[in-house]
Amino acid sequence: SGFLHGSARCVASACTPSCSENWGDCDGVFANGCETPITNNNAHCGRCGAACLAGQTCRNNFCS
Repeated sequence: SGFLHGSARCVASACTPSCSENWGDCDGVFANGCETPITNNNAHCGRCGAACLAGQTCRNNFCS
């Protein structure tokens, strides 16, 4: 509870975020949860690190 845009899952003393749909933990900082919207984000389109090419725009998780 209290995990931004998702939940935390801990196994064998290692915790990882389980992000809600259309959100990502793109900065890798566990404490701030799934901080990045990925639906319409040109730098993280559909998933963390998936940048659109120059001249493209991210819409509904796809560059076009």
